[in-house]
Amino acid sequence: MIVQPATEYPDNERNTIQSYVETGGHAVVAGEPTQTRVGGGLFATIAQVPFGATELAESYGINIGAEALYNVDDEANDTRRADTYPVVARNDSVVFVADGSFLSQPELYDADNEVFTSNLVEFLLRGDPGGGFR
Repeated sequence: MIVQPATEYPDNERNTIQSYVETGGHAVVAGEPTQTRVGGGLFATIAQVPFGATELAESYGINIGAEALYNVDDEANDTRRADTYPVVARNDSVVFVADGSFLSQPELYDADNEVFTSNLVEFLLRGDPGGGFR
């Protein structure tokens, strides 16, 4: 389980994750897309909060953006269209969740987040990378 990665993975680490998945392992990547946050107070601060798994997600055909989570191969996506957009996408043995805060207190027990988290853990445990993975 990868939660809110702050920097992009180097090629060798991304390749290791992909090898793990290709040999039967399962992975969950949870985190908010890159966004700008403005802090309050006497002196307002502006900070860029990065999402470090953009290239990893794109290698599975998934794009986690500020407006929606969508399959990059689907040309029918139009983020200006009024609709309900998913925050979870699964491609093969990898699940992408466009929010990582559901894992923290007190949100873990809000709106059945603990059930969702349990389902993610069960998904991870069903993966079996076999004896050949190193």
